[in-house]
This record gives sequence, structure tokens and C-alpha cells, in this order.
Amino acid sequence: MDQAIIDSENEPVLLAHIQSLLKENQIFALLVRSTDRYFNEYVPKSESIRTRLTGFDGSVGDAIITTDSAHLFVDGRYTLQAKAQAKGFRVHQCQSSQSIEATWMEFLKEVLKPNDVLAYDPSTIDLRLFDRLDKNTSGLKAKIRPDAQNFFARLLDFASGQKNVPNMTVFTVKPDLCGQTPEEKLAILAPILRLHDVDGFLSVKLDDIAWLTNLRSLFFPFQTVIPGILCVHGQGMLFGINSSFRGTVNSTKQLEIVDENEIFQAIRRKFNGSRFILGIDRGETSKA
Repeated sequence: MDQAIIDSENEPVLLAHIQSLLKENQIFALLVRSTDRYFNEYVPKSESIRTRLTGFDGSVGDAIITTDSAHLFVDGRYTLQAKAQAKGFRVHQCQSSQSIEATWMEFLKEVLKPNDVLAYDPSTIDLRLFDRLDKNTSGLKAKIRPDAQNFFARLLDFASGQKNVPNMTVFTVKPDLCGQTPEEKLAILAPILRLHDVDGFLSVKLDDIAWLTNLRSLFFPFQTVIPGILCVHGQGMLFGINSSFRGTVNSTKQLEIVDENEIFQAIRRKFNGSRFILGIDRGETSKA
């Protein structure tokens, strides 16, 4: 099962293979979200795990695959497309008054039994959603496991689907176009941090990071953001940038560039190992 089980770079993984691997790992259900770890709506197809596992390539739609069934949850825009692309999946259209997440959360009540295991990827679940998921599954006496990433890695060879080299060009939006420099924005934010008695704020949403830094790229489709995580503190910003961009952006007095995987070590160094408090937005920060 560890060898390649995808027919080609453009074809989804066979549903039977996914369900067989679930049984091998004693997992009853697998949650597959459409978002990536940056909570992007538009994820390159080659990097979209949801697309690779279901065949559905719409911008929004989550899947739940169990050992004996497969389900795709979309809104009204994508019902026909999902039915055409997601072979073997039952398509659930959420009501206009209900989110996709709320729809599959209700569905879990129908299929999960006591001691059933649901695997999820904590990098695609924000803290508010995690609280709901944890409460929901606990009430059903089911269990959740945060190791779906390992499961995905066994199913997919991520490099095989990367046909196009991403555009690594980085450019700066000038103040005469966007209105303020990063320094002027920091001057506004510094007293707000003090007001909330925090030493820094962890900014995860890429559009927020783009606004704060005035930096843009052409890495993602339909948006000009740079993948990474940003920490705003009283004296400046620490930008943990995706490793693909290292060397394309230089540090400045206000903006220190580090590798995304080293962002928390860099934050500790910035505060000299002393105790510090980071503010977060629970709806925009992942469980990971």
C-alpha cells in the first residue's frame, strides 16, 4: 500500500484504496477539507488534497470518507460539478442558511458510533471549528486523531502532481497605491497590542499578512499573497515565509524574514527566552 496508488497525475486516488488503508489503520472516517494550512479558498489543484482524493476541483467543498461510504459536502454553486467529478461519492448540498462545516458536522452524528475513530488534519481546522468537532465527537463517544497528514502522505506522492513551477516573483505595493507604509501600520498596531496586554499577535490569514507587509506574489491562483506566518510585535514583524521564497525577500529594520518552519524559534529569540504572550484569532488560527 505504500507504493504509488494513483493512476496518473490527473486522476484521483481510487476510493477502494483509500477505504482499504482506513481499515488497515483502524480509522473509521477521514475528514478531508478543501482549504490548505493557510485557510485559502483557492488552492492549486496539484496541492489540493481534497481534489486528489475526490476528483472534485471546485474551490469549496469538504469530504468525509468512511470505510464503507464516501461523502462530499458543497454549496449550491457546485452540486452538478461535484456529482460529475466525484465518482463514488454521495454529494450533499448544504442549505443556504447552513455552512458546509455545519452540514458535515450534523452528518457525523448519523455515521459515527462509540469508539469510532475520525482522522483529521489539524493544520486545516481553526480553533473554533476544532472546539465544535471535539464537542460533537465527544458527545457521540467517538474519537478524533490528528494524524490525517500522515495518512495523506501514504496515499499521495505530492511531487508527482506538481507539473508547473510556482511563480516565485515577489513585489511591493507602493504607499501611494495602498495608502500606508508597513511602518505606519505598525505605529497604529503597537498601542493596540499594549491595550490588550499582549507582546505580539500571530497573523495567519495571508490577506492580513499582505496588508501588513505590502508584499505580494503570484504564487497562488486568483490571489497575490505570499504563503507564510507573521508575528507582529511592538518593534516590528517576524515573517516566517514559505521555504520556496527564501532568498527572494530581504529583511529590513521592521521586517525580519525567517523560514516558516522556524517562526516560533525566532519568536523565542526575539523575546530572549523570557515569558511572552501572543494574541491569536481563534477563527483564523489552526489547531496545528
